[in-house]
Amino acid sequence: MLSLKSASFGYGPKNVFKDYSLDIVRGEFLGIVGRNGGGKSTLVKAIIGLLPLRSGSLTFYNREGMPCARPSIGYLPQLNRIDRAFPIRVEEVIRSGLLGEGNRGSHKELLAGAASDLRITDLLKRPISDLSGGQLQRVLLARAIVSCPELLVLDEPNSYLDESAEALVQQTVSQRHKDGATILLISHDRESIGQQADRILSLD
Repeated sequence: MLSLKSASFGYGPKNVFKDYSLDIVRGEFLGIVGRNGGGKSTLVKAIIGLLPLRSGSLTFYNREGMPCARPSIGYLPQLNRIDRAFPIRVEEVIRSGLLGEGNRGSHKELLAGAASDLRITDLLKRPISDLSGGQLQRVLLARAIVSCPELLVLDEPNSYLDESAEALVQQTVSQRHKDGATILLISHDRESIGQQADRILSLD
């Protein structure tokens, strides 16, 4: 799926990672764990293109193992990065995950499917300012999965969730993995992620 080679990246004048290399296999479920401030979110931001490399290379590969353009990516950021006062409805948030997708005729079905998977169909017309933290987390996950991306990157997806919602999110992510998506999932819960992931990357 991708190969990060001798890469350096970070914020301001500081490198959070220096000469760092990582290979991720297509279809793999990679769990990323580590202490707060250990670079977990920084790493995935570099992989998905939100943080430029200062040196080194990042190469993506197609199913034939040939270098290719960046694949379709679904991204769930940390909830505290979201402006909950922004005047936007749930359905608009989810639909934003379909920007750039060609077949607009299927958008309605994809949106309805993602909402159904996360059991938020009854929230579609509501503004995000009305939602609880757990509800908003499920909305943002629906946005991440709605386009059926090849690479699904989830930063603490279980935050703000009660036990039943956490089980639902795990079920949804596991199904996407079974459907062929490559999963990168950041978690502070080593035990839980160890039950899902094919491999654990520790950034302590």
